[in-house]
Amino acid sequence: MPPLPFAKIEAHGNDFIVVSDKNVREGAPDLARAMCDRLRGVGGDGLILFRADGARFVMTIINSDGSPAEISGNGLRCLGAYLSHVGLATGPEIEVSTGAGLLKLTALGRNGTMFRFRADMGPPREIAVGIELSVGDETVVVTTLSMGNPHCVVFTERSRLREIGPILESHRNFSDKTNVELVEPIDRRAIHMAIWERGAGETASSGTGSAAAAVASIINEHVESPVQVHCPGGMIEVAWTEGESVIVTGDASVVAEGHYFIDWRTA
Repeated sequence: MPPLPFAKIEAHGNDFIVVSDKNVREGAPDLARAMCDRLRGVGGDGLILFRADGARFVMTIINSDGSPAEISGNGLRCLGAYLSHVGLATGPEIEVSTGAGLLKLTALGRNGTMFRFRADMGPPREIAVGIELSVGDETVVVTTLSMGNPHCVVFTERSRLREIGPILESHRNFSDKTNVELVEPIDRRAIHMAIWERGAGETASSGTGSAAAAVASIINEHVESPVQVHCPGGMIEVAWTEGESVIVTGDASVVAEGHYFIDWRTA
């Protein structure tokens, strides 16, 4: 088979491999697992397949374990960075059709191969506060919501991520599993967040995770909008007023472009 062109993009340490879907007719989950392997592949938290659809673009996200993801806020900005870098997107606004609906990016600036975007992520849905879940021998109180994908926010020490993150991700309350955010408020305008992503495990940051953590922090009266969400990979700004869209602002950088030589269909 011919070599597969790809680009590697990262947003605050959350890294994705971007590939045109015209080059992937079958076996996308296998391709994601192979390319995202950090020892034998390119390495990444997920694979983004894209195509043009008139003036818009369509993106499909596959996690590093081969499972589908409805949306990724960081992945959305990563695709925007790639499209801007190669000249497929020429204006300041980019509309992208995702598994969570039609979303819009607005370009705010560029420094070399680093791009800054403001993303309208739509309104949060299905917010539930004070949900009690059994985790081992303890009861954990969580806030759940959807940003087009499911989130479970816990106000507890970030150091507990590897202890309770995997348990909550696969908790029986979440039929399709969930993303898990552990949050510690800093002050009225900032929080620390650690993220256990559904299908990828611990990652350096998350766009929809930052949105969910900020919304949960506002709903639970820990902070006021806008909120600086400090992740291990950097800071993402989130603004939200109840009843309106969540606005996420952050960077994405084109790291590399190349060709993948392994036939993932037989690997």
